[in-house]
Amino acid sequence: MAAVLEEAVARLRRADPGLRAVILFGSAAWAGEVARDLDLLILTEGWPEGSALHDLLADLPLPVDLVIRRVGEPLGRLAPAIRAGRLIWGDPQILEEALSGMPVPSPEEVWQTLAAAEDYARLAQEAVSPLRRDRHYRTAFNTLFEAARLAVMIYLSTDEDAGGAFSVRFPPSSRNPSAA
Repeated sequence: MAAVLEEAVARLRRADPGLRAVILFGSAAWAGEVARDLDLLILTEGWPEGSALHDLLADLPLPVDLVIRRVGEPLGRLAPAIRAGRLIWGDPQILEEALSGMPVPSPEEVWQTLAAAEDYARLAQEAVSPLRRDRHYRTAFNTLFEAARLAVMIYLSTDEDAGGAFSVRFPPSSRNPSAA
């Protein structure tokens, strides 16, 4: 996974001189060993041809879902996924600016998402069709992942966030992923 990410970033940097940050989000950000693809957000000062950048990454060993945003452009509905992602290259300040003003989910939203996951698991247990059972279990798992992501967002918005006591528990090299 690390070698694929390194190659993707190298190609993107060569193709886009205005590139300011590359963020890994989705399943590969926290469960790389089971990820089936890479979800990458690039923040750029330019506006490279999106299809050209997609083509540039097409031959990597894992499929890449690439999202392109200009620096200063709102992330919109993508922001929560990015908040739970991680910067793999670039300026951490650019990422913080992109996420500033993003609303933090409520604990009630987390509880309701967990309840929905439980509903999907129940549907899976009741399903007669193996295909439907599989689909409901997958949706239950994805919904549990969403609840965990929302809970992490709440945690990251507390005083124990990346600048607080939590970060001092990690070695200095892990606090700034773009330094590598």
